[in-house]
Amino acid sequence: MAARLLLALLLALPAAAAAQWWTEPPPLQIRLWTDKPAYRVGDTIRFSLAVSRDAYVTLLNVGTSGGTTVIFPNRFHPSPRVEAGREVTIPAPESGFALTLRGPAGVERVRAIASEAPIAIGEARDFTAAVEAARRRAAPGQWAEATLAVEVRP
Repeated sequence: MAARLLLALLLALPAAAAAQWWTEPPPLQIRLWTDKPAYRVGDTIRFSLAVSRDAYVTLLNVGTSGGTTVIFPNRFHPSPRVEAGREVTIPAPESGFALTLRGPAGVERVRAIASEAPIAIGEARDFTAAVEAARRRAAPGQWAEATLAVEVRP
């Protein structure tokens, strides 16, 4: 009797194992927006963002002058960590600084990058190369990007 019970249990193991499955978490996503599509030289601008999972976020601005600057993190908000589902405004109203569009007129491109691992851009001279190196190291689904074009008028 014990032998039959053991045999039945052993035969049932593959069926029980087959009934189990693993689901992958959804891929990381990031949304980036401003309160209006166009601004004038001299206007202040705020960016808002949200991520689908806790992530490290970097905002890079490619200005109308062609230069690239890190908007976030910054000395007023040094932590790049953003919690899932929480909307973050940069700069935050209470942060004590503003982002002013200096010109020339044209299109500003802002690139939002989210990663489950910290992105080591630091004082890199070539931000694009540093970001691409970090992206290549990220596992599938653990990296997300959004790009926003903002028109700057005279």
